[in-house]
Amino acid sequence: MRLSLPLLLVALLSGSTAFGFARFRCQQAIQPDPARGSIAGTVTIGGKPAPHITVVLIRDNHDVPVVDRTVTDEAGHFKFATTSSGRYVIKAIAPTSTPTETANPDSEGKPVSLKDGEELQGIDLPLVRGGVITGRVTDSDGLPITGEEISLCQIADDGSKRQCYQYDRPEFTTDDRGLYRIYGLTPGRYTASAGKARAEMGGIDHQGRGNYVRTFYPSTTDESQASAIEVTSGGESTGIDS
Repeated sequence: MRLSLPLLLVALLSGSTAFGFARFRCQQAIQPDPARGSIAGTVTIGGKPAPHITVVLIRDNHDVPVVDRTVTDEAGHFKFATTSSGRYVIKAIAPTSTPTETANPDSEGKPVSLKDGEELQGIDLPLVRGGVITGRVTDSDGLPITGEEISLCQIADDGSKRQCYQYDRPEFTTDDRGLYRIYGLTPGRYTASAGKARAEMGGIDHQGRGNYVRTFYPSTTDESQASAIEVTSGGESTGIDS
């Protein structure tokens, strides 16, 4: 059976389109994935290699909190292999130590940017032994204040106040004796306080905390009268009472 010219053209065009679509699908299927790279570095504490320290890799957009983790070897080295390109933050998890460049124990770490197939090296995470502040919080009758949050403010070299940090995790609140112990602090000068400003005070919260006026060390409600607390690497400042 012979096809008329119009039908023949339609058949040829249909076959060509189907072939082109199949070739496009084939090209899609065999297209290689972007080359993955790696990120390597060293964790040190006080200038010495830090073995057995957990290091986490975090997406910079924080959609996925942690995308990978590893542990340093005996020489303090770590490596994230077969990592896709993108922007990341790398953080060493060492609760009793602190990064040298920040006063915030909850710092997000060191930002890095990785290209396809790139092998980043020398991403070092220097830490120092953190300092410790301990003290006791009591009311006007000398009775312990239980479950009270402690706030620290670091003092800059020029005497101005840097960002303040409030430690509301269980280990950074007062216990049944009114005692607290905050560790892993970056060396420097701090003010310490417990309680709330009068404008923040209201009822008792679900943990039983409430009407304790913010009091600074040593037992003053006037922040300008607060004494500076010297925190040293590996040292402990005791008797910081409010």
